[in-house]
Amino acid sequence: EAAVGERTRDLNNAYKALQQVDRMKREFFLMLSHEMRTPSNGILGISEFILNHCPDSPEIQDMKESYFESRKRLLRLLDDIQYLIALEEKEGLGQTQSTELSWFLETLEGHLQVKLGTPPAKAQAAVPASEAELQQLVLHLADLADAFNAPDCECKPRLQLSDRSLELCFELPSLRLNQAQCDAFFLLGSTVRASSRAERLGLAPIVAKRIVDVSGGTITLTSAADGQGLMTITLPIA
Repeated sequence: EAAVGERTRDLNNAYKALQQVDRMKREFFLMLSHEMRTPSNGILGISEFILNHCPDSPEIQDMKESYFESRKRLLRLLDDIQYLIALEEKEGLGQTQSTELSWFLETLEGHLQVKLGTPPAKAQAAVPASEAELQQLVLHLADLADAFNAPDCECKPRLQLSDRSLELCFELPSLRLNQAQCDAFFLLGSTVRASSRAERLGLAPIVAKRIVDVSGGTITLTSAADGQGLMTITLPIA
């Protein structure tokens, strides 16, 4: 009994230490996001001022395009860091929110042109995520599908709805990843994204994955022949 009690205390102490490390990690990334934003705004503002006062030329136009693309990626990265921290906090506190399925279906139709042939099986069905989270998810999924899409090809996902789940399937004509790379794609420390056509999206795929995870769903990439692939998102319905 004494040995069991001592072991229990050791486990409790280890758990408290892990909680403290996790809290410090969240606080560090939150501080990093805030602290980077202030000097970044100064650098971006001065750069934009200089570019706007340069004589117009093809070279300056190329520089402006590169600048605005880099600016967009940097600010998006800072926003995604904060969003990931917020999701971690929500999951840690066990906070749950839900959104009417009808609202989510309208959002899918508006952003992705998804058409639902049959009405939901449940009249008052809901998805276990907030409207803001689902809005973010749809935008990131659209960007992901676009990154792996073929030129001049309109990508419309397939939608399947049952009593318990909603499934979205995106065909990706230009995925060009093997299955091992697909399995590692959504891991935070993976280098697969940086060497794929999704490199410009930064942490957006990770944000999409965390939203799906917190909602109790799944998101997977499946490699197919000739460089093609499939992205499948499944969300539970309550």
